[in-house]
Amino acid sequence: MDNETVIIFTSDHGDAAGSHGLLDKHYVMYNEEVHVPLVIKWPGVVKPGSRCEKFVINSLDLSATIPQIAGFNFNQSTGISLIPLLKEGNPENWRKYAFSNYKGQQFGLSVQRMIRNKRWKYIWNLTDTNELYDLKNDPSKMKNLIADIDYSSQLKTLRKDLYDDLPIRKDPALNWAGKIQLLEGKKLVR
Repeated sequence: MDNETVIIFTSDHGDAAGSHGLLDKHYVMYNEEVHVPLVIKWPGVVKPGSRCEKFVINSLDLSATIPQIAGFNFNQSTGISLIPLLKEGNPENWRKYAFSNYKGQQFGLSVQRMIRNKRWKYIWNLTDTNELYDLKNDPSKMKNLIADIDYSSQLKTLRKDLYDDLPIRKDPALNWAGKIQLLEGKKLVR
């Protein structure tokens, strides 16, 4: 049975556990909360001890992957099947960004979307200050570069790429306010 069983270990979110002076989770997009483990054991497919550095969106991508492993398609998923990663290890046409979102369900105070690549992380806070971090020079994300004009080209690219991803994930933040904030860089102020 061990040779015919796929085992997946993951989590839906992390916890600050004191980092950045915070406890718990919610309304922040630091790695402690959004970079969660994903370990897959699939005998005969995944090489034991192998590691993949590609961006995966656990909850979405697993909803496309698990049914496919079981032998059927689940066309309701907005994720990407991980089977090419699991079989090939490094497919060329893989996403160049990781995405995350917080919809403000528990507290209703903060709605956020995050996009990041290997170097940059942009966090769109719909009703608060946006965030931009240089992950190479500031891996702990202690200096928000959002107002620094030296990074305006990186910011513009990340905003556009985040905006382009919203319809793919059927995100409700894709509305007139999202367009103004992401494509024009303007916050609506009363």
